[in-house]
Amino acid sequence: MDEQLETKYDDYHDAKDDSKLVEIPSFIDGRPRHRPLVLLKGGRFDFATKFQDLKDWCFGCGQSCGCNRVSSVSSTSSIYQSPPKRYIYWGPAFDIASNADHGGQTTVRSPHLEFEDDDDFVGRGSKFVSNYISTTKYTILSFLPVNLFEQFRKKANLYFLIIAILAFTDLSPKSPVFSVTPLTIVLAISAIKEAYEDYKRYEMDKEINNRQVMVCRPDADGVDWQFRAVSWQEVQVGDIVKVTKESKAFPADLCLLQSSTNQGLCNIETANLDGETNLKIKQAVGATYSLPCDLKGNEYPFNDRLQFKLESEAPNENISKWKGALYFNGSKDAIAVGMNQFILRGCTLRNTDWIIGAVVFTGVETKISLNNKQSKFKRSNVDMIVDQVLYFIFGVQQILCIFGIISHLLWLNNNAEHQWYQYIDSNGDTQSNFGELAALNYFTFLVLMDLFVPISLYVSMEMVKFSQAALITFDGDMVEKVPRELEEGKFDKIHAQARTSNLNEELGQVSFIFSDKTGTLTENKMDF
Repeated sequence: MDEQLETKYDDYHDAKDDSKLVEIPSFIDGRPRHRPLVLLKGGRFDFATKFQDLKDWCFGCGQSCGCNRVSSVSSTSSIYQSPPKRYIYWGPAFDIASNADHGGQTTVRSPHLEFEDDDDFVGRGSKFVSNYISTTKYTILSFLPVNLFEQFRKKANLYFLIIAILAFTDLSPKSPVFSVTPLTIVLAISAIKEAYEDYKRYEMDKEINNRQVMVCRPDADGVDWQFRAVSWQEVQVGDIVKVTKESKAFPADLCLLQSSTNQGLCNIETANLDGETNLKIKQAVGATYSLPCDLKGNEYPFNDRLQFKLESEAPNENISKWKGALYFNGSKDAIAVGMNQFILRGCTLRNTDWIIGAVVFTGVETKISLNNKQSKFKRSNVDMIVDQVLYFIFGVQQILCIFGIISHLLWLNNNAEHQWYQYIDSNGDTQSNFGELAALNYFTFLVLMDLFVPISLYVSMEMVKFSQAALITFDGDMVEKVPRELEEGKFDKIHAQARTSNLNEELGQVSFIFSDKTGTLTENKMDF
């Protein structure tokens, strides 16, 4: 029987058209199966929370009995040295028996973490994050406080905030309107610019999250299983996905099972990750690619012999390392899988019609997302220079304020007796503490000389940066023409995208580029 199936597999890849079909036995027909789904909600995986769930786990009883015998385990135990592994299943051998929750239907076993019960239905689908991603800096609720925090990290904004507060006291010789209005205008313009740029990031995230990919899913009754087009954000751990060369990228981190070429080979381009345009070769293990498959791969997931348990290490940021074990067809002997079978999210399929893989990591647990650290508040060199000039202005202003205090104190000592009516307090008594009066006038002088700091300069800088970002985005010379694979002689134009305008001026300061590989640069040509 095995020799016949292998012959049929070879016939598929030698066929020149779709007329040569082989009947593949399917385990789906007549067996309704329910597929648990995850909530379409992004979130970061928290290992601490997962370990907290194990605080009452008893290794003697093998359950959460509450006897807290876990405390007797040495702190050097492997449980605490590394995060828990994850297990992914496919095939009827791993299905869970009929359950009342789904009208007696057999349920596909959900992926789960190490030490969790295989048959645990409580909270299924929520063990792993969804494939939804977000690169925005703000949310609707966090925009105002976070943006204000970032704005007041600028020295001038913080200075004018202090002046605005002093304007509401009796020490200010000016109306609060003249201090608050300029600050409000500056903060509003900066906030509008940041909101617009963050909205553009949201639009880009939305386009990526709504890209379509073929995922093996059943119909509403759990009977008709086939590859169906779903959005990237609906992909979940344990899904069997089919990616074609027309797809823009891989939607998640996958373990390669089958491809349209012989011996399960495929070519992967990682230019989106590391800039390398050289194609990398990935190959599925023999146990999965040797199974018979139709020309388009649509029947491959339903082969009776495709039954496996995939053991994977926990998510980590090491982009060049992944280890796993494949237990195929109920065998207790593990087949080692590694980076040769692992395909990263964001890579592109080249010179291969299609591949089929099992989803291992999704969303913020993918390696590319784990390497995207939270960006710090960046400031350009021009901002640093402006800050240094402000320090000088502040220094001059303080000298003048101190000079004003001393001059006022000397004037009080010589003329206070003749100007006594100017220094009557709220009780009707004449104040005689001239030192205190002179010191309080420091704040009056500070408010009077707030015009030393050019607040309009920051408004002008924000508007110039915003205009520069628009010019970069719509520059006709900063366009890359990418040839279309299916339409010879036609190109797609990719414009430069200025996702933030805070560092525009840094581009003009690049004078030299040092590279160990000239091939990394586009067409081996450097144009400034």
